[in-house]
Order: sequence, then C-alpha cells, then structure tokens
Amino acid sequence: MNLKQKIQQFAKTIGIDLIGFTTAEPFEETERILQELSKNIGSEFPFINHTAKVRCNPKHIMPNARSIISAAISYTVSEEKLPKRDDSPFLGWISRYAVSRDYHIIMEKKLQQVAEYIKQIKPIEYKIFVDDGLMVDRAVAQRAGIGWFGGNTCIFTEEYGSWVFLGNILLDIEIEPDTPLHNKCDRCGRCVKACPTGALVEPYVVNPYRCLSYITQMRGCIPREFRPLMSKRIYGCDTCQYVCPKNHEIKAGDHEEFYPLITPYPDLISILNMSKKEFDITFGKTAAGWRGKNIIQRNAVIALGNYKDERAGDVIKKALLHPSPQVRGHAAWALTRIEGYNYKNELEKAIRRETDEYAKREMLYSLENGGEPNE
Repeated sequence: MNLKQKIQQFAKTIGIDLIGFTTAEPFEETERILQELSKNIGSEFPFINHTAKVRCNPKHIMPNARSIISAAISYTVSEEKLPKRDDSPFLGWISRYAVSRDYHIIMEKKLQQVAEYIKQIKPIEYKIFVDDGLMVDRAVAQRAGIGWFGGNTCIFTEEYGSWVFLGNILLDIEIEPDTPLHNKCDRCGRCVKACPTGALVEPYVVNPYRCLSYITQMRGCIPREFRPLMSKRIYGCDTCQYVCPKNHEIKAGDHEEFYPLITPYPDLISILNMSKKEFDITFGKTAAGWRGKNIIQRNAVIALGNYKDERAGDVIKKALLHPSPQVRGHAAWALTRIEGYNYKNELEKAIRRETDEYAKREMLYSLENGGEPNE
C-alpha cells in the first residue's frame, strides 16, 4: 500500500467522507474569475481582489508546497435526528450548516490528525486551511476530484451533494494527483430562478453582495431592499442548494459531531428576549454564534416584521428599547410591516428618546416612508 492509499484509508477511519489530491500549481482560471468579479462588483468584498493572486497560488502561501490534500465531510443528518419544530407562531430559519458544532474546529482537528499520521510515515512540512480565506477551497476540491462546480458555485459531490464542509492541507511532498470529475451540472437554471435576491446572475456567476448568506452575516445596517427578501431567515440561505436536483437523492453523513445543537426553526420571540448569557449557551458552540447576539437579534426582528402579524407588534415595539442601536433601527422598519398596527405613535415616542444618530435616522425614515426602500 503506497502513501496515498494509506492516507485515504486513515482519513475514512476518522470520519472524513471524501479525500482527494492535487498539485500545488496555481489556479489560474480561478484567479481570472476573481479578478473579473472584482471589476464587476467592486474590490471591497473580502478575499476577491487584492488577495486573489495569493489565494490562487499555493506557493505564495507556502513556498515549498508541492501537493494539496482536499477533504470533504458531509454535514447532513437523517430526518429522525433533526429537532422537532416548536409550536410557536413565529419561527425563524437558520441555514443547515450553522445549527451544529462549528465546523472550522472539527475539520481542522481531523486535518491535523491526517497531517500527524503522515508525519509518522514520512517527514513533512504542512499548513492546514479551513474556510479562512487563504485558499480557494472549492477550486482545490474540484481539481482534486472531490466534486464539480454547480451552477450555484457550490461544490457538488456524488454521494453527499453540495452539503459538505471543505478543508485543505498544503504539503511539501509530492503525492500522485487525482483526476477532476466530469461536471454534471446541466445548467437547468433552477438555482438562478430560485435565488431570492438575484445574487445568482446566471449559472456560475454570483454577486456576493446580494447573497443572503452574506447579508444575514454582515455587520451594520441591512439595506432595505433586502429585508423583505430575507423572509424568516436569521442566518444563512440554502435556497439554491435545496432546489438543485443533484441534492434531492443524496446520502446523509450522519456524523455525530454535526448533530444539531439548536433547531433550524428557532422561536423568534425567544431569540429577541435572550440575554448575552442565554445567547452564548444556545448559540455559542455553533457556526451561527460567531457574529454575536446583536446580529442574530437584528435579523430576528426583521423576520418578525416579515410575518406582518399584529400579534408580533408589541414584541417589536419592545425592541425599540433594545441596547443595540442596530436592533432599534431595524425594529422601527419591522414595526411598519405589521398590518393594522399604529406604528406612527410608537416611532414618534422612540425618536424623542433616541440618542444614536443611526437609529434615529432609521426611525425617522420609517415614520415618513413606512417599509419602503431608501431611494
């Protein structure tokens, strides 16, 4: 058994579903795409412009790199392992990947085990990367034969669809590379049509500024045009994955590490009432917890507004007193969405006591324009 086969066998024993190998040669096509994207949408989006040349050339990251190991772990679990829905009338929605333990920690630990295993056989230098922006994870996975690019820009695997976490190991030794898989995306266009914000401009072309996965995680003020489109989402968006036919009949990974710690359908009122301690206990170990309580509560108040249900009115009104000006500002917008609610009186009172300039501007705009987008 050669080194490559030994690594493959060991990876299976520690719960890595798929493992592939490629060279440390530059990802020239990916660099071209990233540079083109930066011209079309701007250079401020993380990891697109000034770092593209570094990210797409492994030798810029590790000069003596000769091979890359790409690993994938499925994060889907069987239906019976999912928490039951709460009977609350106001449920939010969290992306599938974000309800279990933080995958960065789990994947990095497994890749560290692989690297240490190799070191027992042969001296190596290595670097590990898990979704940290330094490597083009999807391009590596594609070239290493893990999967192919779908029209929604996700990597799709034969057994597990696109519901996989990716990670890489850069190595200073040569390992026989694998052959890329045949691309099975048939450009049916379902992901493009289903995208709530039009972030998928066409198959394989995404405007990340319009993607709800990014928008629900962004700091500060969410542009008004996107707030109704968020619907009940409070973290992430899996729409383009759910509609893809390649994800309809797949195998569940059922890894215990990725059993849900929280429900994908949390009670929005409970979230808005959470203390910092309660938030840390509930969300702290999940991938959804890294942005913090105020971001999640900001999104929760938007989701409540999108219900347009008068029963949520008093809960949103209470959020006008929230410690975070971001939550207070978005609560003003959400209150205008409640059908039949006398929001003007509440906003006038909130404006008189408001001391934060951002929150006051949001409240004034909502008072004058309701839930309409800014011009």
